[in-house]
Amino acid sequence: YLNNYISNNGVLDNVDHGMYIIGKNALIQGNLVENNFAFGIQVYPEPKNVKVLNNEVAGNTKSGIIIGSEPNPFEPGQESGIAKDVLVKGNKCYNNGRGGLHAYNTQESVIFEDNILFGNKEAGIILEADQIPKVTSIFRNNKDDKGNIVNPSEAL
Repeated sequence: YLNNYISNNGVLDNVDHGMYIIGKNALIQGNLVENNFAFGIQVYPEPKNVKVLNNEVAGNTKSGIIIGSEPNPFEPGQESGIAKDVLVKGNKCYNNGRGGLHAYNTQESVIFEDNILFGNKEAGIILEADQIPKVTSIFRNNKDDKGNIVNPSEAL
């Protein structure tokens, strides 16, 4: 998924993401994803060996980029999957309705690094979990547009 322009997906009663990536061994790079009615880029339910690099994600109703493992907050009661070996690096996420980056039940080597996050309604980075996760998500050198570090004080 390289160098795409994805915009204005979804309407009031039809919630759609800009990109919804399911599976393994994916590269999402150099895309402009903006003004979608749900998440800009959603990588779910059990991504493995996925790289989300150098994308611009802005103005989405929910978070810019969400990496999630089951159970999903939007599909309660599903069995748990695992997000493993996911790198989210060098992205610019701004003016989204929730967070710039959003980690949901992330586990096993999920890294958020060198992202620029600003103007997001709730936070630069949102961490959520339905269950106690296996602690290996890493947050390094994520900054706002003024160069301030916006990493969570403790990773999941």
